[in-house]
Order: sequence, then C-alpha cells, then structure tokens
Amino acid sequence: MTPTDAALHCEARKWSYRQTKEGVVISFLLHPNELPDGLALAPLGTRFMLAVCEIDDQEQPAKPKEKAPKSFHDMSPAQQAGMLCSDEAFQKFMKETGNVKADNVADTVRGLCGVASRSDIKPGTEAARRWFDIVSDYSAWQREPEFIDNDQ
Repeated sequence: MTPTDAALHCEARKWSYRQTKEGVVISFLLHPNELPDGLALAPLGTRFMLAVCEIDDQEQPAKPKEKAPKSFHDMSPAQQAGMLCSDEAFQKFMKETGNVKADNVADTVRGLCGVASRSDIKPGTEAARRWFDIVSDYSAWQREPEFIDNDQ
C-alpha cells in the first residue's frame, strides 16, 4: 500500500507552535465534520506520515513562501555552533589552532563552552561568552594571511 492510498484527508488550521526537549509541537484545529475516523480513533502516540499544503482563498494549493536566509549574526549562539561545527573551514581552524582535544569539533566546542549540548549555549550565559570568543578567534584566523615560503 502506498502512502497516497492510506492517506486521511482533512482541512485544518495551524493553532499553536511550541518547542519542547523532545522536539517541536504543532497543533492543528479541525472542524468536527473534517476529522477522519482513523485520526480520531487512533491511540495517543500513534505515528503518522504527514504531508501538508497551505491553501489559498480559492481552495487551491498556495505557492510556498520564499524563506529568507538567516544571516549568521541573526542566529542564536546554539544555531551558530551547529552550523560552524559542520563547516570545513571551521574544522580546519579548530585543528590548526590545537583546539580539537576531543573526538570531534562538536565535542570540543561543548567542552570549551562548558555545556553538555550546544543547545545549552544560550544568549547572556558564560557558555555564550565563551562561544563568542571562539567565533572571534575564528574570524581573526580567517583574516590572517597564509605564510608562503618562496624559498622551497
């Protein structure tokens, strides 16, 4: 059976959005006449595959809105850390400056910032101050000219 064959169809309105330790909780409001029995009768914890599409005033699929890219400085320190830890240039910086003391860059960043998780690098904390020190050093490292030995 394909997901299309098994799909339950209904119209819903986004009602709430919040973040928890386990993930993001998005609530939808459905009119009682729109609620499919399979959804209503499923026990709590039942897993579903979701496919959602915004609809316009003519009841047609709406074109997805363009999402503006977030600049690095608009990101939270935790988002910055997540992005930079997977960046090859940042990894090179961490290795060249002797900062990588753990198994990987993410472990090292957590250790340098004194947190168990990069999500604990919150604005206004000592962990964030330490993170901004790392970013400052990285920015300086990026501007440093490479020494080329022409005598070789």
